[in-house]
Amino acid sequence: MIKRFSLKRVSKVLLLFITVLLLYVFPAKKVYNLNTKESISINKYHTIYLLDKNNMLSKVKIIVTYNSIDKLSEELLESLIINGKYTDKIPSGFKGVLPKNTKINSINVKYDLIEVDFSNLFDERLDEEKEVESIIYTLTSLNKINKVKITIDSKDLLTLPKSQKKLDSILTRKYGINKEYDIDSIKNIQNVTIYYVGIYDNKKYYVPVTKYINSDKDKINIIVEELTSRMGYNTDLISYLNSNARLIDYKLEDDKVFLNFDNYLFDNQSTSKVLEEVLYSIEYSVKDTLDIKNVVFLVNNKEIKR
Repeated sequence: MIKRFSLKRVSKVLLLFITVLLLYVFPAKKVYNLNTKESISINKYHTIYLLDKNNMLSKVKIIVTYNSIDKLSEELLESLIINGKYTDKIPSGFKGVLPKNTKINSINVKYDLIEVDFSNLFDERLDEEKEVESIIYTLTSLNKINKVKITIDSKDLLTLPKSQKKLDSILTRKYGINKEYDIDSIKNIQNVTIYYVGIYDNKKYYVPVTKYINSDKDKINIIVEELTSRMGYNTDLISYLNSNARLIDYKLEDDKVFLNFDNYLFDNQSTSKVLEEVLYSIEYSVKDTLDIKNVVFLVNNKEIKR
């Protein structure tokens, strides 16, 4: 009986050991979404630009592994590839933009410029314009990187293969993203990038839209006017800025801008709180459009604490 008991106990221990070993070798697949909570002290995040359900490039954060700019930039670009090796990191509701057989041959960083050589970058079934936009915006989200150079098998990408659109050899965010054209004249053409809010599965994210319009106003006033006057590029994009909000004045100092609004910036007059979606939409829009690093918000000349 003692022998039978011992064998039973050994069997249980052996079974437990095998279970733990299997879990270690074949860990459960983790599903990420926009609200996945991770310890910031353990995991690092970085921004990439993925397609949402409406095929709009969207600002999304993913968990990253590497710190060095060459390894990190490769990881970010690999995350843009359809069914790539980092697909598991992509939040629910989003998808890659680069063809699944895209290959990254080399990455070279020179001061504020990053050069990337690809193979099989374009697929006639995909939107070539959005491919380039995603690469530019993802790579320029890296610290101190402002310019991108794309080559295909060591040859400069100067023309898009389908549309034959000409490209500059060095690309910046001035190239635009999710472009919208609303012009009826060649005079006073302004371009601004507006960040709207998208919603998927009750979770919010930001979608930049570069607008080309006829206007004789300055770009900061155009941004505020656009955010207060309409829903956005389509009915799925939202601006939370109160339609009555007015920018009283603003001041530029080096790489900082001070935006002074009236009381309608507040979501609730009694608590004097501003919606996070309002602050981020304005801040992202101003930073992208004017290449400003810091945005300070004021209401009737009093700075808002964030």
